[in-house]
Amino acid sequence: MSPRPSLSEPCPPLDLEDGFLLAALRAYLGQAVARPDPERVDWAEFVRRVRRHGLQSILFPVLEGWFGADMPPGVADGLRRAIRQQAPYTAQLAKALREIDPVLQGAGTDYLVLKGLPLGQATYGSITARPSRDVDILVAPSDFERARRALGGAGFASDWDLSDAQEAVCLRYSPDLPLRGRDGVLVELHGRLDLPFARADAFARSLLASAVSCPAGLTEVPAVVGAPALPYLAAHGANHAWMRLFWLLDAAVITAAAGAHELEAAWHDAEHHGAEIWLALTWRLCEDLLGVSVPEPARRAAASTEVSGLAGRVREQALGS
Repeated sequence: MSPRPSLSEPCPPLDLEDGFLLAALRAYLGQAVARPDPERVDWAEFVRRVRRHGLQSILFPVLEGWFGADMPPGVADGLRRAIRQQAPYTAQLAKALREIDPVLQGAGTDYLVLKGLPLGQATYGSITARPSRDVDILVAPSDFERARRALGGAGFASDWDLSDAQEAVCLRYSPDLPLRGRDGVLVELHGRLDLPFARADAFARSLLASAVSCPAGLTEVPAVVGAPALPYLAAHGANHAWMRLFWLLDAAVITAAAGAHELEAAWHDAEHHGAEIWLALTWRLCEDLLGVSVPEPARRAAASTEVSGLAGRVREQALGS
């Protein structure tokens, strides 16, 4: 049997910093990568891009394995500083989740945590592996006000400086309400998903129904992780054109670890909710940029002209500068 053809096509020309970044990510994924020549890399710019994409905790061990004590000047200190700066806020997020869970459970509100600490724990084995700036909570629309009141009683107040009437108008158009805790932690309370799905409301209900208890630092919370999270992660990444490559790495790590039946179920779920183009695009980028094989039965969709054109535009936005 002849080998399955690759979907990969040449990426836009990569500068040395982006080429080094993608090589390090492929090495993290366990691929055999020849260490790139470090001589002409602008290391200050490289560190800036690693931090912009939120990859400092992921890539520091890779670079340490490549260079050891000979890591280029400023790289080790720059990445360690980024990791140290993220750690206290991650601890605050974990503390907030430990407070939020009994509050929402006590109010009789079904909820789940989107992405964030449970995804980091399940995907990378640590809540500190991927940076999080907030806690995203999804509830059913019918539970939104109840959840808001419960969180308000726990000290989470609206981050909008608006009257009640103004806030009500904003909530007609905003997918979430930002709530700030006493210690500064940001919680975004979602009553719907602002995603490019044909059937986003039905998908949100299916997420809530399929949430399982997941470790998140100091507690366990309802979340959707692993292959069942792929349609959501794909649409979220597409919404932001993968401006932070750790969103794409999430999908790549999950895809590489999942079994064929799990990936097929994720694809059928995406098809059912009108999100198949976003999952096809995600898998196309995982193969083009990170060398992760695109699974069946999405291969033909991932190879389509429409997805190829989108992938080219995403690569241009996600890489460089």
